[in-house]
Order: sequence, then structure tokens, then C-alpha cells
Amino acid sequence: MRRAWLIACVLVGPACLRDPVPLNGDAAGDAGDAGDAGDAGDAGDEGWTTGEDPGPELVVVDLAGGTFLVNQVSVADGTGFQIEFPSHGFPSRIGWGPGASQSVLAEPTDCRTESGIGIALYPNRKITNPTVVAPSGDNRVTRPIESKLVVQVAVPIDLPFAETVSEACPGSITASSVFTIFPDGRIHRHDRVSTSPVPDDPACKPCQNDPYFLTSFVTANIATPADIELNGPANGASSSESVACSRNDGRSLAVGWRTSGATTQRYRDLGDTFASVHDLARGNSLAAAAYDVDSDLLLGASSADCSTLMERLGAITPDTQRIELDVGNVVTPMRQGDDGIYDHGPPESPGGLPAIDVPTVTLRPTTTTIGGGFAVRLFFGTQSTDNLRLRHSSGASVPPGWARVDRLPDGSVVFFFRDPLRVGESITVAL
Repeated sequence: MRRAWLIACVLVGPACLRDPVPLNGDAAGDAGDAGDAGDAGDAGDEGWTTGEDPGPELVVVDLAGGTFLVNQVSVADGTGFQIEFPSHGFPSRIGWGPGASQSVLAEPTDCRTESGIGIALYPNRKITNPTVVAPSGDNRVTRPIESKLVVQVAVPIDLPFAETVSEACPGSITASSVFTIFPDGRIHRHDRVSTSPVPDDPACKPCQNDPYFLTSFVTANIATPADIELNGPANGASSSESVACSRNDGRSLAVGWRTSGATTQRYRDLGDTFASVHDLARGNSLAAAAYDVDSDLLLGASSADCSTLMERLGAITPDTQRIELDVGNVVTPMRQGDDGIYDHGPPESPGGLPAIDVPTVTLRPTTTTIGGGFAVRLFFGTQSTDNLRLRHSSGASVPPGWARVDRLPDGSVVFFFRDPLRVGESITVAL
């Protein structure tokens, strides 16, 4: 059973408010009829679920020295994934198989070549494992969210060039990379990167005296160039197309960047390495600036999964999707946050909305289908969620396990929905 759901497995960086999408007035008018919410407390009512069906879960394991693992629960029988985070840095390994020893991340050692997953200011500095990204020692990797359905890991970065490049090179790079890991293998990443002015100075270019590239990247091992599948540019070219996939060792890794039309993606064939690169800035010198970028990694359990993963990336990467949250006939469009979650969190959270104070709410797409494997977070304030129930507008025809629920320490509730939510469909949540 675990193998069945893992075939659709999706992995592993980062966004700004957009104008609300016009509301679907017809759907709003039907929100109150989604199964007579007053009867939702009856667990025996057809089509209702408590969200407690078994399914893939995430487990965090702390190791010595601050290192920790994020495991999919099936890792013990050789079918799951495992991500290793050091105490001060980017993931050192994303593995599969028994003991999760088969890492998909590439590890070139040339200082001019991307390796692992990270951020780079070429030809100045590559920030990836095993770089200690916060030399002060106090700015450690943290876990803002830790549950069976969502694990969020924040990697802070604070690197003075004088310490990491050359004492003669002024300035620094500060950033944060937040990884949000979901139980089906999707990893959403949000990078926020700031640099001080970077001069056109050979002292700041220890690899070679070339123009600067400020990039976010992820790499993967491949056997031959034929193992790379692109929906976009040829090797080394730039394009606004933002989806690519690589195959190696019986697995597949798809990468998608969420962009606003900028032609900044590059896919590089480096022999036995595939690199997906998002350029934030380029030039002989760089002005002080701040950048944000989001990406998603999807990891397939089979080398034949690329077409499926790329199609799915096309459904979850665009920043045009909205879910309408209907609270007592007051309809609010929700977008994916920087963490890849459709968020109606506590008021103090970024973009947080007031606590929900009615016993029944309805979720539905606005104008486009919401790709399967999406998460929603709701905050019900002082209301008890002990008897929470959910119902899909398609009723009992939806296969079991379509909805999963977990309650977080801050009082919010995380919902993970396995299947796409299509225009015209809705989900009712009742307390």
C-alpha cells in the first residue's frame, strides 16, 4: 500500500501578495448546502471523514550535534525518503531506499560548479552543505512547524565576505531558506536573499574574474545527458519556462520555479550532474538589493515518473491559484504562502486573518483547479476541533484517505488533501 501512494511522490525553496482573483459567485451561493453542516457531527453520515485515515507521515529524528532527519515513515522498509539537515546549513542529503543512503543531490567539488542545494554568488561564493551558513553559532537551523503532515525547516544565512571569500572583499550576504516538507514528498522552498553592494574587484572573485551571478539552485546526479527532460531551454540557455526533470538510479527528480515572467531559469548539463538554476541578479558589479524566489522539488520513486511529476509541477507552481474560504457567507481568496500552504493562520502570522468563529466553513477553487497534494491551515480560535469532520462535494464516491488532519500547538489545524480540487467542487469543514 505504501508503494502505491509513493509512486506519486513529490519532493524539496519560497512570495509576494498578488491581486485577488475574482470570486466565483455561483460557487459561493451553494457553500451552505454542502451536506447540511448541522449534521456533520454524525460520524456515520455518508461521505464525512475525520481525516484520520492512515497514510504517509513525517517523523523527525534528532541526532548528535544538532543534526536531524526528516523521515517519511516508510523509510524503514526501503520505499521512503529521508532528508538530513545539519545544525547550521542546507540539507546535506536527500536519500531513498534502505537507510535512505542513495542521495539524489550531486556533489561536484569545483568552486565554479553548483553542488547539492543552496545559494551562490558566483564567482564569489557558493553556499551549500557543508558551508556553515551562520558563523556566529547562535543562528541555528530551526523547525517552526513540526507535525506528521508538515515539517518546516528554516536555514538562516549570514556570511561576511571577509570571512568566507577574502579579507580584502567588503560586504556580506544574508538570507533565509525555508523548506516546507509534505508527506507525499513535495518540498517547497522559499529563499529570501539580500546582499550589500558587490564591487567589480578580483579580490571578490577567487574562482575566476567573471561577471557575478546571484543564484538559487538544486542539483541532481545523472548518468548521461539523456536523463534530463526539459519543458523549456536547452543546456545553459535562459528561459521563462520553469519545469525540468532528471532521472538517475531508478528515481526521478523534478524542479519547478515560481516566477513572474522573468527569463531567469537555466538548466545545466555538467556531465554526471544536472543543475537547475534560478538567477536572481547578474552583472560585473551588484547593487545592494533583496530578492525572493519560490521553488518546488518533486521526487519520484521510479525513473519513469518524469512526465507525471512535470505535469504536477505545472499544476502547483503557478502563483495564480486561489482557494475561496467561505466563512458565514463572507468569502476570502487564499493564496499559497511562502511556505506553500494555503494559509488562514493565527492573526500574528504573515497574512494571517481573524480567527474563524463559525462552526462550518467551505473551501473551493476560484477559477483554476488546485493541484493534488495541497495543504491548508485554518485557525478556529477558541472553538474546539475535537469533533472536526470534512466532506467533499462528491460525497462517498471519493476514495478513502483523500483528506488528512493534524492539530498544531499554536491552535491551528493543518489539512492535507491528496487529490486535485476542481472548479465546481468544494470541501466542507465542520466542527
